[in-house]
Amino acid sequence: MAASSGVVQALQTGLSEISSINKRIDAAKELKNTDKQNGSLEALYKKYFDMKAQTIDRYRNSLGELEKLIESNRIALLHQQRQRDSIQAELLVEEKVADDEHKITRLKSDLSSNDEIMAQLSTDKSTLEAIKSQFLDAVQQHGFDRKTLTAPYDVVGIPSPIICPRCKSKGTVSYLDKSPNPQAKCSSCGNVWKT
Repeated sequence: MAASSGVVQALQTGLSEISSINKRIDAAKELKNTDKQNGSLEALYKKYFDMKAQTIDRYRNSLGELEKLIESNRIALLHQQRQRDSIQAELLVEEKVADDEHKITRLKSDLSSNDEIMAQLSTDKSTLEAIKSQFLDAVQQHGFDRKTLTAPYDVVGIPSPIICPRCKSKGTVSYLDKSPNPQAKCSSCGNVWKT
């Protein structure tokens, strides 16, 4: 777990930052809904979404590192389980034969050590998976995508001179989708298309 503590620390910091931004988004949304005439609240609301997207991007690599740690931990656990099964099988044979008490004692000791290692690996895996889940839960609030870590289209839109292919309106909004397929959405008819 020592090797992963830096990644966990980084993601806990990221989780704290995202949770703080989520609170601000909630407050701005609540105020925006009660004071519909205040354009500053709408701008602030979008600013917080942008801040959240930037914060998520800063921690994207740490999340990738965490996923690698979880996978290596899973492989180590699998290896330990196989080793445990092998020790246990050999112990059963030696106890049946019962002619080498020293070997039986050593195998029991090995089995005990293996159980301790497995318990630690299990605890580490649970800790890593918990921080990943908490981080992704915070990311997912307010419509952010849990897999791609991108903001929802209807918040990050910016006005664009693109003409809607359906209604031919010039009042479209282009959405900043960071995926390979950016999309636009018409504010007049609601049509969404790839740009």
